Amino acid sequence: MDGALAASAGASVGLLARNRPPHAAALIAVIATGRCVVTLSSTQADRQIAADTAALGLQAVLGSAADLARPGVREAAAGAAVVRLDDTGAALTVLDSGERRGPQPARRSD
Repeated sequence: MDGALAASAGASVGLLARNRPPHAAALIAVIATGRCVVTLSSTQADRQIAADTAALGLQAVLGSAADLARPGVREAAAGAAVVRLDDTGAALTVLDSGERRGPQPARRSD
């Protein structure tokens, strides 16, 4: 995971979550490497996922090929590393390396 993400420890990493083994492995890897995971519901409408992604200022966004191809998602993640999770869990593909390098503090939700 470290090799695929430019995001440093403490950075916020968005995960377009699905109930699949690669997503569970990515969740564990993000937490294990000292990053803050921000789950984005893949069941939401395309525009809501894009709006959430843009508003959060994430350092990286991880998701399946289908979720990352949804309208507006890649554009909303501009400046973040974008990493595609392989459906088999065998590989990560960096689609965009991202420009946001330093950790962004997690925001407390009330």
